[in-house]
Amino acid sequence: YSFCTLLCQAKMMIVASIVVFIISDVYLHNPRGSNNKLHERSNNVQNDDRLFNSQNNAAGGYQVGDSCEPGCKTNNNYDPTRRGSAEGKIGYYENSKLRIEYTDQHGCGDNPNVRCQIVLQYMCSPSLRDGTTTTTIPDNEDAQDDPNYGMHENRMNYFKCRRRQRNKGLYSADRNINNNVGASATRQQQNGNNRRGYECEEERDYYPYWHPTPWNDIAVLTDNSTETCPYYLSEADTLLGECIPPNLTAIKNSQLPNNPQSCKAAGYTWVESERSERQKLKICQPAPFTSDNHLGNSNNTKTPFFEWTVPAYDEEYHKGAKCVLRIRYNISSVDPGMDFFTDYTKNGKEAPVKNNQLMDFVGFGELLTENPDIDETILKRGAKVKMSTNTNQLGRTFQDRTHAFVIYERPSSLKSAMIHNLNVKGRRGNIVQTYPAVQYDFTPLDLTVAKGDFVHIQWTHSDANNNGNDGNGQQGTDRTNMVPLRDLGDNEPINAAQHPGTLFSEDPETLLFFAHLSQEDCKTNGNDNDPNNCAVLNKASPTINGGVVQMNTVGEHPYMSSRNNDFSNRAHKGIIRVLASEDVPLTENEQRTRHDDNQIHARRLLYALAGSALLSALVSGGLLLKGSGGRHLPKHLLIPLMFGFYTWGYRQHYEDSCDLWFPLAKGAGISLNFFVAILLVPSLRHVLPWVTQNGSSMISLHVYCAKITAFLVVLHILFHILHNQNVHEKTKSKSGYVATLIFLIIMYCSAPGSSIVSSLCCCKKLQSRYDRLYYAHRLYVAAIVVMVIHSTDFIKWAAVPLLLLFVDKLITVRKLTEAAVIEKAEVLKDVLKITIYKKGLRYRSGDYIMMQIKDKRGGRFSSIRRWVQTLDMSHSFTISSSPAGTERDRCVIHVRYNKRMDWCQELADKIANSNTDKGFKPIEVAIDGPFPSSSSQYAHFDEVILIGAGIGITPFSSIISSAVVKRNTSPEGSLDDQPTHLYWLVHDHQQFSWFSDILAPLRDQKSDHITVTTYLTGDFDVEAYAKGGSDGWAVQRTGRADWSKVIRQRCDPSRLPEGSRVGVFFCGPDPLADTVESICRKESSESVKISFHKESFDY
Repeated sequence: YSFCTLLCQAKMMIVASIVVFIISDVYLHNPRGSNNKLHERSNNVQNDDRLFNSQNNAAGGYQVGDSCEPGCKTNNNYDPTRRGSAEGKIGYYENSKLRIEYTDQHGCGDNPNVRCQIVLQYMCSPSLRDGTTTTTIPDNEDAQDDPNYGMHENRMNYFKCRRRQRNKGLYSADRNINNNVGASATRQQQNGNNRRGYECEEERDYYPYWHPTPWNDIAVLTDNSTETCPYYLSEADTLLGECIPPNLTAIKNSQLPNNPQSCKAAGYTWVESERSERQKLKICQPAPFTSDNHLGNSNNTKTPFFEWTVPAYDEEYHKGAKCVLRIRYNISSVDPGMDFFTDYTKNGKEAPVKNNQLMDFVGFGELLTENPDIDETILKRGAKVKMSTNTNQLGRTFQDRTHAFVIYERPSSLKSAMIHNLNVKGRRGNIVQTYPAVQYDFTPLDLTVAKGDFVHIQWTHSDANNNGNDGNGQQGTDRTNMVPLRDLGDNEPINAAQHPGTLFSEDPETLLFFAHLSQEDCKTNGNDNDPNNCAVLNKASPTINGGVVQMNTVGEHPYMSSRNNDFSNRAHKGIIRVLASEDVPLTENEQRTRHDDNQIHARRLLYALAGSALLSALVSGGLLLKGSGGRHLPKHLLIPLMFGFYTWGYRQHYEDSCDLWFPLAKGAGISLNFFVAILLVPSLRHVLPWVTQNGSSMISLHVYCAKITAFLVVLHILFHILHNQNVHEKTKSKSGYVATLIFLIIMYCSAPGSSIVSSLCCCKKLQSRYDRLYYAHRLYVAAIVVMVIHSTDFIKWAAVPLLLLFVDKLITVRKLTEAAVIEKAEVLKDVLKITIYKKGLRYRSGDYIMMQIKDKRGGRFSSIRRWVQTLDMSHSFTISSSPAGTERDRCVIHVRYNKRMDWCQELADKIANSNTDKGFKPIEVAIDGPFPSSSSQYAHFDEVILIGAGIGITPFSSIISSAVVKRNTSPEGSLDDQPTHLYWLVHDHQQFSWFSDILAPLRDQKSDHITVTTYLTGDFDVEAYAKGGSDGWAVQRTGRADWSKVIRQRCDPSRLPEGSRVGVFFCGPDPLADTVESICRKESSESVKISFHKESFDY
């Protein structure tokens, strides 16, 4: 790096580099912080240079744990040669919850007086050790392998640090720093010759460090997370640079460059590397509030803490290794000229704060000028004050580290279990003797777990306390046990046998172990100093690993240490609260994370709602690409959308998962939310009229989305099964099974032409495909409810479509309850010509209605029956009459019937029974609509081609009829300027009678703008043909039409103006529709644009 680049990299450090710091201390309490202590038999550390530079008070910290059995005392004095001395190591299971507790002297968090940051890190190494001597490890190769010396960083770490040029782009105030000892000299350690273990001073003082380091990030806690956290988190992906010489002797008496240009100029190799995944910072959050000049609890009455999830076991990194955790604490003032990014430009004379400088009394000069009557002799008395500003301490880093511990791999029986760590902090002595360490306490003091969770109970103590320190049991020793209490206010243990449900009462062996700690060959007497007195735990080991205990009894379980709970001197109690899983509250750290997550989820909710609204707006506004049958979402866009939402869902969850399958399942779930929401769109007839105008396109979209939904359901279930097998969990979501079953029923009953489906339908009424499809799709209400139960995220995606659906159904209920009757009916060949009366009925040519036959009770409907009415079978029918040529509030429909069409045959039977001697008896019906169909758009085109097959002429008869009416009432009618060509395909001559009353008037219409061509596709009847005639208004032909020729002739660019728009409207069988659509697409051009529209009423 160039000098400037190094400077820029250095600006982000929180540790005593770019901000002014005030003298203060930091102490770890759990895990047990050392403050450089080993096994001193005094309250003060003997060698504060042993392993690291703490800058703390010598009285802080805890001795290393012992594991002698029964203890490490000989003649009441600590014996460091006894087996187990200084070997009280404890360990934590991977992915378990460990509370890191600490105290800081000068405050942090939401404290307006200070600016602070706290950095938590850990490292592991097979060579890491506590040692057995308080002497600092020598700077030679032999000492590195000597187990007597404590060692955290290895010797190469210090060697490179001392031989590497220090970063001169950092803020150093007015201090003169030694440039001959490399990065071991900093503003706090100007000389750089006072070595602490193999620690690198520059790396200790600055964060994040810009060269390779053995430390792995846990979290950063800061007073201003908004300003600092984005910076720290972004630095996780920056490269680390290092200058590598050809051999170590080349740098024996020189310094390595700290930037690539100088490194290459010196003939060395500059190597850049990424931080490992362990080293990347992933958590940065606000620090807990603490008060100034006070090593006490935060404002929530708890010791400041961070809830650490112990990292996953990495065999290559953790096997055979010991680990150490460190905390670094920084506190800054807010003096003018000092901010988070202060750098070398404020060094020397430009330093905003000078070392112990004398300053004029602030404002005195101005005061004298404004008040000339003040005696000037005041100046002679001296108006300067001396500032206590030691600039090598105003930028100060404090540190504490734990003793060595290990990280365990979970056994197979605990792979998916939730494990909480329960430990003991503190040491022997009264509050004065232990300060700034603390007296005994359990941690967490108040532990809340879910039923079935496991608690790993363990602690380590020392026998090397000062014999003069107050306490119970043998002098100088720490011991702890756990006995159940009835209540936290009690000071006597409860009889567990008489009070079932208390702590460990369900397992007497566990209860006995934690109370008596497996002591043997005991004595019980009044001599607390007797090493064989088991009543005060003197024969117990200082280190206890009680293993993992499963919490199965719901309730509150208070407990205490019978040895240390000395009423009026000290309390040593705790409580475990076991709750049902759904009642477990979040920890404070989880609450902070949840707060951030809530903001993220709020944004996601907003995005989802906005996306849902945008989706509806896009589709309803017709802003999507055109396709067959009108405007609709083209199929080729759905697959990219699926992959897009799948990827989004996967990325949302892959960091939180312990395997690959869970995020894959969630990705499918996110995509399902979108496509299920899309499935609702074709149901919105009232609120989105364009849905019915593009009926065939909407059905195509609906079917295609349903197929994608089925595919995603399979993926969602499959990946969840694989995830559950991988983490040894059972699927708990019954709603998922129910939702899948509903979707299977709907799709199974919608299968076209399946004899198997028909045979399985026990109800004869459901053996037709339309009936099965109609009633199966009414399960959508249950599907929506189950989807919401299964995933609350679904409501975010479907909020707008569901709201529109609710409004649409309200309109449907209202319309279905309005009075309507079949006023008269005429029976033609296989067709019913029905006239319907409904007050206020208004429609346009090409519209259709949904009709139900009311039950025999008739009359007014109750509110319940109004809703039930919407479940009755409805059928769609195109209005064949002209709006202008029909009596007010009336319309005419043509209904084809035969014995295979059960509903239509039932209607024909009702009509036959209603024809009495007194005339036609009106039949009460329910009408929903009218709705616009694709034919309703005919007026938007310059020329119109209408193709109807059989009864498929129905929607076009209304158009032709309207043309006749307009021709008669207004010779300059609008349709006269819009050429309209009707092609009607009939099977026999008798079918002409269906619409003879409509087509007959065209005999008198001598206009080239209206042509009717009929094709007889059945047997040719010469006699019937002679009766029908072949006037200019209707050219009757036999056989099949050459649609390619017809379309080409009607859409010939030579006969139509440039840019003409031709609408081809079709109502008939699907195979013929596909043929005509293909021809239209082929013949369409820039000069003549052909748009194909197909009528469809299958939904």
